Amino acid sequence: MFACVITSVSLFYACNSNPKSKLVGTWKAETVDVKFDEQRVSPEMIRQVGLENKQVFFKIQNDSTMQLYISANGNPQNLFWFYNVEDNKITYGYKIDDFNTIELGKLIDGKIISESETPLGKIVTTFKQEK
Repeated sequence: MFACVITSVSLFYACNSNPKSKLVGTWKAETVDVKFDEQRVSPEMIRQVGLENKQVFFKIQNDSTMQLYISANGNPQNLFWFYNVEDNKITYGYKIDDFNTIELGKLIDGKIISESETPLGKIVTTFKQEK
């Protein structure tokens, strides 16, 4: 009986210490920082881009799949996600063996920081996991 309890506790700890397991759940945009050149775009366009990016969220699953929602009312894109423990980068692809993955962001202090370069400038989105 005692051995069974020790084994159960060890398995529980091993499963929860896996860095990938901490990513499982729903992640919503907490902040969006749009760093566009105001000489090229209007403040209203910058605000609109920020509002659109604030609607993005995703659901990470245990089995390395995720659903990416571009808007709150839109249909999700079903994707595969990958986590690199060495650099904390999270990427995704459309197939499990997709070698052309897209960077989602970096896990930093329990949040996912996503940086996107566009012809107009940079967008930095911080995603926070819902509890």
